[in-house]
Amino acid sequence: MTGLWIVGGLAGWFLLAAAVAVVIGRGIRVADQRELRSGVPQTTALAAQSLPGGSVAGGSARTQLRRRTSAGQPNASA
Repeated sequence: MTGLWIVGGLAGWFLLAAAVAVVIGRGIRVADQRELRSGVPQTTALAAQSLPGGSVAGGSARTQLRRRTSAGQPNASA
């Protein structure tokens, strides 16, 4: 009898997850269609190329290490 509850519970969670996935997928599809119809991107995300050089995070591992080690030292860049 306990096994039936486990199988039923797993099936219920699976159906709930599938329904949520359908709703989220439809929302994304509708948003994409609106964006294509309007011709203006609805997102506010900026491309990395449009940001000033100092505000772009990342870089090589050597650059990141250099930033970490010189951050605690006064006038490290002078």
